[in-house]
Amino acid sequence: HDLELSRIIKDVVAFYNVNGGYLVVGVRDSDKAIVGFDGAFDAGDLAKRVAGFTKHNIDVKFRSLTYLG
Repeated sequence: HDLELSRIIKDVVAFYNVNGGYLVVGVRDSDKAIVGFDGAFDAGDLAKRVAGFTKHNIDVKFRSLTYLG
């Protein structure tokens, strides 16, 4: 869990450095198929962890979307 979270933190910092971006979860990289995400996610916890590593407060928002396709 910590290794995966550290990868997400790295991505958040990279997006912050270029003034924004989106992390999309639930889409397989290889064929772009929607596979879903049913894990728990706490944006506040991620923001605290990012601040702990970087000493900067980065605004983290979470939104769950439904694909009807």
